[in-house]
Amino acid sequence: MGKLAERLQDFGDYIDQNLEDRGRTHLSFIKATWNTKDKKQILTWVTILIAGLIAGVAVDLTLPNILLVTIPKWVLIGAPVMYTGGTLTYLAAYATGQWLTDKTGGQWVPVKMQPWASPRLRLWAVVMFAVLMTVWVFYAAAADNPLWTFNGFLPITFMLTFTSFLLRTEDEKEAESFGIRDDRTREHDEAAKKRAEKIAERKEKAKAKAAKRGSFTDRLLGNKPNKNTSAE
Repeated sequence: MGKLAERLQDFGDYIDQNLEDRGRTHLSFIKATWNTKDKKQILTWVTILIAGLIAGVAVDLTLPNILLVTIPKWVLIGAPVMYTGGTLTYLAAYATGQWLTDKTGGQWVPVKMQPWASPRLRLWAVVMFAVLMTVWVFYAAAADNPLWTFNGFLPITFMLTFTSFLLRTEDEKEAESFGIRDDRTREHDEAAKKRAEKIAERKEKAKAKAAKRGSFTDRLLGNKPNKNTSAE
């Protein structure tokens, strides 16, 4: 009982730490697992995910879709599936990035570090992805698809994993701590300002050109006679 209580305490502390730093502790653990080639930990995640998917599909196909079944299924099966699925998805993305870095001799730049990937654009990307995942879930519900393990758990897993895209880089956190915009956001704002200025300039030129040409009726019937011109 002492070891069990200690493990539960450690798990609670781990959850608190991740809530405090928005999941960075767990992401660091995933990276360390890959960098140290901890095959035992990776195999544990894979085993839990496969077992959870099999159990979820079995429940979907054999038990009715009622509240008394759904709640325990989401707690006992959904939580482990989404945890391990999200963990392995991030692990695969990180491993791919490491592989690309090695293949390009360190020239490959992670997506989050790309010049165009400002925090604002990443936020919009996450929102759009969340909308797509929500449509997936509602479409599956409307179609009365029995495999809720795949159509419920997996979209939420992908959506939660993709939210890691929102975490600020070190440069962005430093800029935020000083109350200023980071370099990429400033470049994005400057580019948007230049585009707006060019659009406004084109509009002014179009207005000036239209004023010189006169109205359509004037061009069709000729200019109106001057009021000061005396009648003959």
